[in-house]
Amino acid sequence: MTGTLLQNVLPDANASLRVLLDRNRRQPTVASNRNNSSLQQANVDGSGHVYWVDEAAGFTAQDQNDLIQFLLSLDDAPAVLPSPGS
Repeated sequence: MTGTLLQNVLPDANASLRVLLDRNRRQPTVASNRNNSSLQQANVDGSGHVYWVDEAAGFTAQDQNDLIQFLLSLDDAPAVLPSPGS
């Protein structure tokens, strides 16, 4: 938040997902957010979940990249398909 939206910079979806998945990237982000008084008042720090897709959890960098690309490929407005037999 402190390096993007609070600076009027739109976040990069790929980088944002990587921060959510990798504990080593999340720690400095959370620390930076916690040092911002506006974010403290809004109770926003980015700490989130404790489920990781990183090396310490047994995943490779390619696994992490593949997951991020999959998540980015999801359609926000999928077409409604006809039900079978209709």
